[in-house]
Amino acid sequence: MSVTSAAFVSSYCSATLLGPRSGSSGCLWDTAPRPISGRRARFRARRLAPVGGTLSEVRRCPTYRGPRLGHAGPLVRSHATLESMDIQLPASNLSIPDCERQLLSFCDQEYAYYDAIPSGDPHRIDVIDVLATFAVNSRIGGADRIRAIHRGIATKCEPVLRHIPPEANLLEFDHELALARDLLDAACSVPWVLTAVATKILHRKRRAFMPMLDSVVIGFYLDALGLGKTKPLLQAKAKAADATLPALRAFREDLRGVADEINALGAKVEGLRYFLTPVRILEILVWTQTEPRGYYRNAIPVPSPDLPWGQDVIEFAMSYNGYVRHGDTDTAAEIGNDLLDRWRKTGRADADLPKLRCALFFEQRRAHHSDQPPDSQYLAALLAAIHQRSGGWVDGPADPPVW
Repeated sequence: MSVTSAAFVSSYCSATLLGPRSGSSGCLWDTAPRPISGRRARFRARRLAPVGGTLSEVRRCPTYRGPRLGHAGPLVRSHATLESMDIQLPASNLSIPDCERQLLSFCDQEYAYYDAIPSGDPHRIDVIDVLATFAVNSRIGGADRIRAIHRGIATKCEPVLRHIPPEANLLEFDHELALARDLLDAACSVPWVLTAVATKILHRKRRAFMPMLDSVVIGFYLDALGLGKTKPLLQAKAKAADATLPALRAFREDLRGVADEINALGAKVEGLRYFLTPVRILEILVWTQTEPRGYYRNAIPVPSPDLPWGQDVIEFAMSYNGYVRHGDTDTAAEIGNDLLDRWRKTGRADADLPKLRCALFFEQRRAHHSDQPPDSQYLAALLAAIHQRSGGWVDGPADPPVW
C-alpha cells in the first residue's frame, strides 16, 4: 500500500469509524471473551459466539464491530514459553505442526494491517472494508477500480448481509450454506471481483462466518478434495460461487473437528492482545501451512531483550552460523569484535541485521570457549537491535549448530 493510501486508511479509521455516529453513543467497542460449552453458545442480544466454544460479550455496543483498533500486540515479545500444539484436520487431512508459533509469527507481522482495523455498520460495506484488503494482497488496482468495486459490492451484497446476523458463526448458522452461496454470488457479479477478493472484503463484515478463501486456501481445499480440475470455474463469474462451496464445506468440517484446539489457540492469542475468531485462526493456519514460500512455517522468533543468557538465547544465536554466512572465522570475529567495541564507546548496537546476528553468534562462541556469559547489557542491546531490524521474527530454517 502506498504511503498516501496508508495515511488515508489511518485517518478514515480515526475520523469515520471511531467518531460518534448518528443515533449512537459514539463509544468504542470492547470485547471480553470467555469460554463456554455447547448449548450455552446461542445467539443472544449484545453477544457473539464465534464458534462452538467461545463467547464474546460486547459491553458497550449492540453488535460486534470487529477487533479493537490498535491492539496489535507488544513490539517485543518472547515466545520461548509457548507449548507446541499440532493439529490434524479431518476433512482435508492436513497436518499443521507447531500451531502457536505459526499463528503468532503471522500475527506479529500482519495483524495490525487487516485484523486490527475495525469495521463500521455490520450491514454496510464501508470504503475501509475494501481498502483494508490491500494488506492481504487483494491487488484490486487503482482509484477508479477501488471505487467501482466498493460501490458494486455495497449494492450487490448489502441486501444479502441483512439476512446474516452479525454474530453468525460458520458451525451453527446457514447449515446448507445457501446464504453464503448467495453472498459470494452477489459479490462475484461485481467487475474485478472473484472469490479471493470477495472473501477478503466479506470476512470483515462476518468475521465468524465467512473465511478468507484466497487462491492458496481454496486451491489447497479443492486439491485435497480431488477437485483440482474445477479450479478454472473459479474464474467464471457465473460459476465461481458454486465452485467455492465444496472448499467452504470442507473448511467448515475441519473447523468442527478441531474446534477445541482452535478455541484454545484463540484464548492464548487473546492474552497477547490478538483478537481473532476461530474461522480466522483456522484460515491463517491453513494458509501458513500451505503457502509455497513457507515464510511463517520457517520463521524463527527473536528472544526478548529481557531474557538472560540461557538456552533460549543460545539456540537463537546458534541459528545463524556467522562463520559460514560471512566466509570464515576471522571475518565473523572481526564483525563481532568491531560491534562490541562500538557499543562500548557509544552504548549502541548499530549495524544491519546480518552483522547483528553474526555478532550475537560470535558472542555465543566467545562464551562457549571462555565459559563466561556475554555482558548482559550488550546482550540486551544486540537483541533489541535485532528486534528492531526484523520485527521480532527472522527467516528460517535455522543453520546447523556449531559446537
